[in-house]
Amino acid sequence: MNMVTNINTYFAENRQDELILHLLSKQSQYKHDAQYWELLAQAYFAEQNTPKALSCWRKCLQIDPNNLHFQSSYAKTSLLSGLPVSENYARLCSLDQCNEEYMIGYAHALSLEGAYEQAIEVLQRFTLSKDVSPNILKLLSDVYLLNEGATAANNVYENAIKHDIHPSFSFTQIIDGYHHKEHYQQALEVVEQATNALPNEITLAVKKAIILSEMHEDDAAIRCFESLAKVQSVEKDLAILRMSLRKGNLNIAESIAMHYSKIGMQSTFIPYLNLIWRLKNNTQFLEWLDRGKAFIKTSKIAMSNDELSSLGGLLEQLHTTQSPYSEQSVQGGTQTDLNLFLRQEPIIQTIKERVKDQIKAYAQQLPVNDATHPLLKYDVQQVIDGRIKFNGSWSVKLNPGGRNKPHTHPKGWLSSALYLQVPDKAKLGAEPNGFIQFGTPPANLNLPLSTTHQEAPEVGKLVLFPSTSWHHTVPFSEGKRLVIAFDVAAPEKKFAKR
Repeated sequence: MNMVTNINTYFAENRQDELILHLLSKQSQYKHDAQYWELLAQAYFAEQNTPKALSCWRKCLQIDPNNLHFQSSYAKTSLLSGLPVSENYARLCSLDQCNEEYMIGYAHALSLEGAYEQAIEVLQRFTLSKDVSPNILKLLSDVYLLNEGATAANNVYENAIKHDIHPSFSFTQIIDGYHHKEHYQQALEVVEQATNALPNEITLAVKKAIILSEMHEDDAAIRCFESLAKVQSVEKDLAILRMSLRKGNLNIAESIAMHYSKIGMQSTFIPYLNLIWRLKNNTQFLEWLDRGKAFIKTSKIAMSNDELSSLGGLLEQLHTTQSPYSEQSVQGGTQTDLNLFLRQEPIIQTIKERVKDQIKAYAQQLPVNDATHPLLKYDVQQVIDGRIKFNGSWSVKLNPGGRNKPHTHPKGWLSSALYLQVPDKAKLGAEPNGFIQFGTPPANLNLPLSTTHQEAPEVGKLVLFPSTSWHHTVPFSEGKRLVIAFDVAAPEKKFAKR
């Protein structure tokens, strides 16, 4: 069919917006063609317009209702849109019981619909099979983690290890879970157990070195790192950087961070350069990177009381789990699953559009492009024009004493906090309780660096900042704090003068 030439080029060059316009111009000619609606659905989905993508998948199914690809694509898009879709996946699984994508979709849908025990039952049918994939194990463990806690989650992997099912993967998941929670002694014990079971796994030796360094067992860590000198590992080098930074070996730390920043890993290593340059008092580089606090912007998102009530009520319904994922920064609270801004509820779409207006205003105020700067190296004209995508969006609910520990967002370009519910001042406690603070490094680094900027929580307040910025929240005394946060994807095009 010749409705579009070079279709793959549109997707490869991230020109789905142009493809949509081209396809819409041919709608009268191809409106009875399922492939036409499939292409349009894929283009809308790539542009994160899930309501229109769903409409197109429905057109596909009207034309070819028995097409399994159309059925699964509709189910996947519905899941991301926040629609109940477990029955759709159940039908797909009945047609192909060995299809991993269908099984994962079914279990995920059940979990999101509150039937997590049924989701566990679905996944457990496969966990003692040698053919089970790591993806199934991971989802089963995650469902347990979110609803019953870390012990139940680890039991999934321990049972797999007992039956010799993906032992390397299973050990690594347990180790990483303890590591993320800073339970280093437990992580080290599992590493020793794993090494005895899998003596030739070099990744376990890397894990051991990293954990020893985070435990500040520096002599033992250095010996391990020296034995791994020929092993190429970003994870290992980041741990050496962190240890060097903590011990005051700033030139070693800077050399590692500069190397990786130059080869496309700025989002992970620039935050450490910020810390290094502050310790070195390198004001020239700091001014280049941070411009003081110029890149931290606040604005007000107008929301009526009815809108706040509607949005808050919806988000409360989504905060159904008992604990967050182990790799998340949330402590004493929960974080919603999937990309919030892909949901179809009108209030979500309304807030997303208001947020996008503020992102456009932020982009318009950015200084002249700089081809080496993590924030300024992109041509932001497409952002100014409103073509904005989100690598993630979610809600965080913090309870009394809850906080986000210091972290950055390697998958983002811009990050954020939009406050929807905030305890009154009496419940927050003394300032800066409840504030978002910038510049404070992770506590385990033991660095003599303090907060460089902070913002008070206020209902309707939107804080935008570079994703490479260290930030955390201060615990508060009473009440709860409800926010929406998101990572704006970097514009596709790099440096272009404007």
